Amino acid sequence: MENNAVRYFFTNIKIFDYYTYDLLSRWTADRLDAVIISTNYRLAPKHHFPVQFEDVYIALKWFLDPQILESYGVDPERIGISGDSAGGNLAAAVTQQLLEDPDVKIKLKVQTLIYPALQNFDFGLPSYRENAHYPVLPKLLMEWNATCEHWQAVQTALESRYLPIFYGIEFIVGILGNTAVVFGYLFCLKNWNSSNIYLFNLSICDLAFLCTLPMLMRNYAQRKWTYGYVLCISNRYVLHANLYTSILFLTFISIDRYLLMNYPFREHLLQKKLFAILISLAIWGLVTLELLPILLFIHSDDNSTNCTDYASSGDPNQSFIYSMCLTFLGFLIPLFVMCFFYFKIALFLKQRNRQLTTALPLEKPLHLVIMAVVIFSVLFTPYHVMRNVRIASRLKTWKKSPCTEAIINSLYILTRPLAFLNSVINPVFYFLLGDHFREMLMNKLRHHFKALTFFRR
Repeated sequence: MENNAVRYFFTNIKIFDYYTYDLLSRWTADRLDAVIISTNYRLAPKHHFPVQFEDVYIALKWFLDPQILESYGVDPERIGISGDSAGGNLAAAVTQQLLEDPDVKIKLKVQTLIYPALQNFDFGLPSYRENAHYPVLPKLLMEWNATCEHWQAVQTALESRYLPIFYGIEFIVGILGNTAVVFGYLFCLKNWNSSNIYLFNLSICDLAFLCTLPMLMRNYAQRKWTYGYVLCISNRYVLHANLYTSILFLTFISIDRYLLMNYPFREHLLQKKLFAILISLAIWGLVTLELLPILLFIHSDDNSTNCTDYASSGDPNQSFIYSMCLTFLGFLIPLFVMCFFYFKIALFLKQRNRQLTTALPLEKPLHLVIMAVVIFSVLFTPYHVMRNVRIASRLKTWKKSPCTEAIINSLYILTRPLAFLNSVINPVFYFLLGDHFREMLMNKLRHHFKALTFFRR
């Protein structure tokens, strides 16, 4: 005698896990004298939609294979499907998909949905009103759960759309701006000073980072890393190297500008070209050593198909300590130094304003000083705060809900492209706003254009 079969998809949340539903499955199998297949599936927020649907659909198609059904003694004409809550949603979804799948000849005959979560938009429907205070799943908890699911959807959308688009804009604009700067310095500038050396290193640093963005864009758009373990590690390393070398070069640029106010003829030791070259080499070496421990935390999962960012991988206990040290040494100390020297520059400019009959000539440099500090703080501060919060959220000592984790991840994702927006702003702010550099670059381009036109004739 062939048996009935019921495929059961359950609510996969922490208080009702797979093993809890195992008792229900055994009881149901005994009472109905049927084969009960209870399916587990991967959870959000670690695994994003449509992973959950794919897990249960693959399992269902496997079970509906005639040979599998025969091995379990199941009648192909007496197969049903059931599920509760989120499992009811999955049961309904795979049933509809199965009807349109020409590869599966055996179809389901019965569908039973137990308080299924089929929509999370209208909580004023009769079933919600009538059971508003029902135990286990009251209306308030369902509304909170819907909000949580919305945050998880936001996180998925940010990773698959926001990051590729934002990084794509940064790549296009940043490549154009930094290439123009490098071209101008290499082919237009004859007499270099300390400021030019720092700014040139800054643009090289930005270009190196921008070259890694196409891989990241494809990774987030396709949700799959296809470049292997070595490129994953090197990509993340270059990303952080750009961040902290940029911070240090911007800090020394602030020092150099302060010295230029006091020593306009560049007679101070720190303004010498050789000293600027040595400082630049020291910055590259310091950042390289400073970031070596990060290689221990960045890893590639699932046979190198998932290149996880630094804050989301590795041992969170050790990673949190290292991240706090990196924040303090690589960000807060340089920020304090930059603010100190730009504050001294602002005081100097205000004193000069009082001495001059017109304040107009000094308004622009004063505004640039204020903009430099504001941009530095706005771009880098949110990222460092949310990176540490993201790592802290992975600690076992922090008991949090999936909704809280999704909110933290979403905010962290928002700050990541902003932190590297400096690669786009640096050429505009530090180079192209300078009338001398812009005039020098345009003259060189006009000269090449005229030569090209003459050659064609």
